Amino acid sequence: MRRTLASVLVAVAAVSAAALAASSLQRFNLHYETRPLDESGAVDQGEAPTGYWYKDHRSRIDSYSMEGGRPELQSSFVMDCDSSRMLMIDWRNETVTETTFEEFQAMQRQAMEMAARYGAALPGAPAGAAAGESRPGGTVEVTTAWSDTLDDPRFGLTVRRVGMVETRTASADACTPGDSRSEVRRWITELNPPICVPPFDVTAFEAGGFAPPAPSCEDRVVERTTGRPRHGFVLREEHRRISLAEDKRGDSGHITSGYEVTTLSLDSLADSLFAAPRGFERQSLPSLGDMAGAGAIGAPGEAPPKAAGIVRVAVALRLPAGAPVVPAQAAEDVVAWISGQPGYDAVRLAALDADAARAEAAGVDADYVLFYDVGKAEAKVSGRGLLGGAIGGALGERAAGGALHLEVRGRWELSRLDGGRVARDEFEEEERAEDPAAQTSAVLVAAARAALEALR
Repeated sequence: MRRTLASVLVAVAAVSAAALAASSLQRFNLHYETRPLDESGAVDQGEAPTGYWYKDHRSRIDSYSMEGGRPELQSSFVMDCDSSRMLMIDWRNETVTETTFEEFQAMQRQAMEMAARYGAALPGAPAGAAAGESRPGGTVEVTTAWSDTLDDPRFGLTVRRVGMVETRTASADACTPGDSRSEVRRWITELNPPICVPPFDVTAFEAGGFAPPAPSCEDRVVERTTGRPRHGFVLREEHRRISLAEDKRGDSGHITSGYEVTTLSLDSLADSLFAAPRGFERQSLPSLGDMAGAGAIGAPGEAPPKAAGIVRVAVALRLPAGAPVVPAQAAEDVVAWISGQPGYDAVRLAALDADAARAEAAGVDADYVLFYDVGKAEAKVSGRGLLGGAIGGALGERAAGGALHLEVRGRWELSRLDGGRVARDEFEEEERAEDPAAQTSAVLVAAARAALEALR
């Protein structure tokens, strides 16, 4: 619950106020299901579907698991603008968690106030910037080409196939050098669900006075676009990543992620679909203060004494603004994994750059510092904005259906307290995301495993 709520709050904070402006509402009914694609582009029947329901200004998202080869409903998220509330329904445990829009606004304000306090607690970190200086990168040229053609009808609807090819060329001194080419194909139609969204309190940012850390490396980006973008309700989407070798052979590359709408109906929906089931136990969300006390958000606590013969690793990281995981939670996940390895324990640091981390590590009796500089951590749907998986669909970014796509890039460095480097490497992960926060942490834990192997 703590991880889900934290992801929700971070995700909602990344959505602009303009995106949440109220739109005209109309009589509307829509139900559809999506399934992910495999690498060949076929619908993967072994993966669980996701269900979406829209009726006037109410929406519901159903999450399933595969039990014995068949989908089983696990949870539902309901956004109801008629009654100004959100419902999280746990079908397996027969519980319902209800949050009013007013409570949600209060949580926004509290989250930003806590973020400001956490930022102020960082040793030696000036407001709105990391303690370390950023270095200039190189030049990155990004060319985006759009195409648009009519396609065969689906579900009795007119369909257009839209293609987008992005080519990235980076100089050798760029923050992330190298060339890449990616392609997105979408089959779209004219359907406009009237999305219900909670009120977004812009003043929460101003009250918090919290600014994200400055990037450690910045490239000069030159962008060019050909063709005209076209958007709509997405019936099918394919993401392809193409290597230069494949491109020279004319190979379109394998599908890295994608989904397809497998069923769609515009029939009238029952109001009971958007209400709490009878007899389910009512629960309430924990307050952010309780979460901070439990260590999910906030400054690191006092490090425990180090046992004899134990090697202690101090963990620090820098995440980009809008990452789908709370920095403190990501660091705690790495600390928990290292502490579970024989002969090791770990502590979390507050520092935001490697030098400050080594200085702070001396005060917690650490032997080594593992520092992560995460340059990119994004969870997207259909190429549009960051959202946490638990709330994304009801806010509208998942109105077109489909699974989240997670992309994480960065580098890690394991060093002694005197600055001597033990090992370093880069990491890059792109995958379908069911839980962006947990999967981002998993990428960092994999890097920690490589760091300990180098240390051994």
